[in-house]
Parts: sequence; C-alpha cells; structure tokens
Amino acid sequence: MIAGYKHFLAADQYEFGCPSDEWKGRLEHKAWGKRGNLILYFTDEDTGQKWWLSVFWTNAYSSKDGRTQFTQAAEIGDLFLLKTPKSRSDRPYIQSATKISSESSSTQTLIDEFLCVKNEFIYDGGNVSKADFVAAIDFLIAIEPEPSRFHEVCVSLGIDPDKEYAKLCEAHSASIANAKAAIRQYGRQIKPTTKKAMQDVYYEVLNAQKYENGPVQASMRYSVVNRLWDGINGWQA
Repeated sequence: MIAGYKHFLAADQYEFGCPSDEWKGRLEHKAWGKRGNLILYFTDEDTGQKWWLSVFWTNAYSSKDGRTQFTQAAEIGDLFLLKTPKSRSDRPYIQSATKISSESSSTQTLIDEFLCVKNEFIYDGGNVSKADFVAAIDFLIAIEPEPSRFHEVCVSLGIDPDKEYAKLCEAHSASIANAKAAIRQYGRQIKPTTKKAMQDVYYEVLNAQKYENGPVQASMRYSVVNRLWDGINGWQA
C-alpha cells in the first residue's frame, strides 16, 4: 500500500532538480502527492544524491514513453536507468525508466524495513522532562531490528548480519548515546531518591497503554531502562 507523502518523514532528504540526462537511480520510496501525483524518491547510484520526481494519473503513473508503470511494476530497491529531460517549464520529468536490476541497496533497504526511527534524538545535558524520557525509550526501542527477520534478510542478500547491525548502530551512534544519557539523568532526578520512588515511575511509564502494540517485544522496554538505571539510588539491573 502506498501512503501519502506526509507519512514519509525522510522526504526532506530528497531534492527536486535531478540531472537532465541519463543516470542510474535506485527507487527508495513511493508516496502519493497532494495533486493526485505519485512521488518517486530515488538515490543516484553513482553520486549518492537523493532526488524526487513525479508521475501523474494522466499518463497512468508511467514514464513518458509509457513503458514503465510505477504503481505496479516498480518495487522499492529496483535500480533504473533513467532519462530525465526538462519540460518547457524547466522541470525534470521521467522520459523513460529501464529497470536494470531488482537487487536492493542493502543499507537503505534494511534501514527502511527494520528501523522505526523517525528523527535523531537530541540531548545536550541538564534536567530531562518526562516527555523526553519517554522519547528516549522510544528511540532505543525503534533502533532495534527484529532479530530473526533481520538475520534472514541479511543472509538472503549475502550480508553479514553482525557487520550490518554494527553499521546501523554507527549511523545513529550520537543519538543512541544521547538517549541513554537522558534515561540515566531522568533516573537521577526522581524524588524522593529511593528505589521505591524509582519503581513507581518505572511501572507507571513502562506499563502505559501506548506500548501494547509496540514495534518489538514488550520486554525490551523494561530491559532498556533497567540496564541504564543500574547503580542509581540503589537500583540493580
């Protein structure tokens, strides 16, 4: 199912104004635009630059030559040889799109499939609000791929799962460190400074209804906080 462009939070990484010649682009995402257009998000295979273009219902959401229909015949991860000349109004359009391969770009596809991260987590020190404490927990939950499925896909792509996981963690290393620091700081702030007061906060937050249908095992949210609070005011992991 193709969602609307507002649900693609990485859209601001893509620019309009792709090369006005022939280039290889890997399809990273598809989304409906606000004018009935289908927005296609590509990464230039040679330069790594990210571009977006649209196809329209008036041409059956196909390339201008009608040979590639993007709602049905194009999948995320497909690599295309694109010809994108400019229109009379100086706007690039897809004249043709020849599929080169259907092999997925390992890092980007794995990030899209396995991670629920929407934004990086920022913390510069100081007191932590309850909202930021919860956001830090959410971030550390979202950054974790589902283990068995992650391993299965990595193996199918010929990728070492451990090395790929290390790459994903490295890409978000600053935010991971920030989230951990915020969770520890919130534990230090709890008053009175007793284990009982910390337990009350622990269960109040982590038993919240919002976690009933979380992206990973329910036990993960407990282990994250439990581990990071270890040693604070008598807390033992």
